[in-house]
Amino acid sequence: MKSERPRRLIINADDLGYDPAINRGIVEAMRKGAVTSATLMVNLPHSAEGAALASGLAVGLHLNLARGMPVSPRFPPTFLVSGALEGLTRAAGRRGIPVRALDAAMRTTLRARGVRTTDHFVGEAGAEPYWTAARFSEALAALEPGTTEWMCHPGHLPSHVKSGYAAQRVVELETLGRPEARGGLERAGVELVSFAAV
Repeated sequence: MKSERPRRLIINADDLGYDPAINRGIVEAMRKGAVTSATLMVNLPHSAEGAALASGLAVGLHLNLARGMPVSPRFPPTFLVSGALEGLTRAAGRRGIPVRALDAAMRTTLRARGVRTTDHFVGEAGAEPYWTAARFSEALAALEPGTTEWMCHPGHLPSHVKSGYAAQRVVELETLGRPEARGGLERAGVELVSFAAV
């Protein structure tokens, strides 16, 4: 009898480097809670601090075209064309690194170009906190076999930047940053992994 694929879960915190309080919250959620990786915004004033705090943890790059100064000040982009995904996949393919797929179409495109990605994606950042205790329970009950990414935005209230997603980060930190969250997932037979396992 063929065994079912295991349920593997990446809980990835976006926006490392955005604000010192967000940095602290993300790293706290990684060290104490269920968050398994983070994405670093490299061109912001608090990026170096975020990278230093997350030293030794699983950290990827957060493609950032909307905040901060361009990394290369001599060539700031003024527009994007549809080739952005193509350039991203080419760079990821050459380096053998995975890329987040937001939906089935993107997943198909990435895999067709030889880029590793997850089987499923869950997450959003809107007016209300996304990762509440209720949504955590619902998403765990619906978790499918294969590798899933839960995108999250935990953090303490921002101390240096204004963000429309501020108090919501505190709720996500309370949901995902506790040891009980990790324990609950492990008791459910979920294997917590980072993108290195994709």
